Amino acid sequence: MALDAMGAPKEYASVPTMTLDFDNHMNFFQRLVNVVSGEALKFMRDIFIIAKLDVIVQREFPGVKTIQEVEGDVSLYISNAHPITNWPRSLPPTVLTIGAIHARPAKQLPPKFKVFADEAKDGFIVFTLGSFVSVSSMPQDLVDTFMRVFSKLPQRVIWKWEAAIPDNIPPNIMMVDWLPQQDLLGHPNARVFITHGGMLGTQESIYHGVPLLGLPFGNDQRANVARAVRDGWGLKLDWDTVNDHVLDGAIRHLINDPSVKANLTKWSQLMHDEIMPGKEVAAYWIEYVIRHGGTEHLQLASKNMPFYQRHLIDVAFFLGVIASLFLLIVFMLTRTLLQCYRKRTSEKLKKT
Repeated sequence: MALDAMGAPKEYASVPTMTLDFDNHMNFFQRLVNVVSGEALKFMRDIFIIAKLDVIVQREFPGVKTIQEVEGDVSLYISNAHPITNWPRSLPPTVLTIGAIHARPAKQLPPKFKVFADEAKDGFIVFTLGSFVSVSSMPQDLVDTFMRVFSKLPQRVIWKWEAAIPDNIPPNIMMVDWLPQQDLLGHPNARVFITHGGMLGTQESIYHGVPLLGLPFGNDQRANVARAVRDGWGLKLDWDTVNDHVLDGAIRHLINDPSVKANLTKWSQLMHDEIMPGKEVAAYWIEYVIRHGGTEHLQLASKNMPFYQRHLIDVAFFLGVIASLFLLIVFMLTRTLLQCYRKRTSEKLKKT
């Protein structure tokens, strides 16, 4: 939403709203849904969030700018988006994308994780939903499904579990209330990352070259997983359709299908191939703003234009009127000439 204030085009035709699992090639119905959902989100944000916050701000700090005015005056907008995990789009020069700056090479694992991971001769799977939802809050039938499937795999599983550890868990499963996610994903024996599909975890997955099995809940997770699926290095499962067969098939496909590894290698290399680390890019531009007192010379004039000017609706209307007048004149002249021709032809026939 803040991109609107910076003058970025919405590009509903090729950039899905973050709550949708469309890719960047949408049919008519998908584009229609994309426009409606995008504008609905903006409306709800403006009316139910920003407007209420403005009331509080004006009450505590009378006379200050509104939140939307502050957004429009921003010199630099720094986003954690990355072209490998987000759909390509046009951005103003004042919008800086430095996604995956948190991703880093793996460090040595703590002893208990190191032994478990090093001894996994067939590799291991990392299963965590981050801080979004506790894995231990899953219904018991789903827990049983994951347990059965994991127990039959040759791979080991490191499962983030925030509650009391159940009795008699299979020997190839380690359940922990915390895990060093990046260090595990960067381990050479990591085979699959089962996750909800949050932006940071998705970026870490491709940075470390580990296939992603997404089980999204909402927010941007569906869009993140959709990009991984489209690019061939991830799969998506819906929580209400997960069963032994589906889960087992998805895991084995990600581990054994050579195309997944090939796609993952390609996209991971693209993520690593950057002219300068994102942190350095951000530092340069922040210092640039300080040195020059802002970025007024880089601001798009179009961001303050009315909708009809920004999208040239007035120009299109004017040209449409001119074209209509031209066609009308041509039509009138053609009709007049035809009438004259018919009249003269009729008079000649009468004389003969």
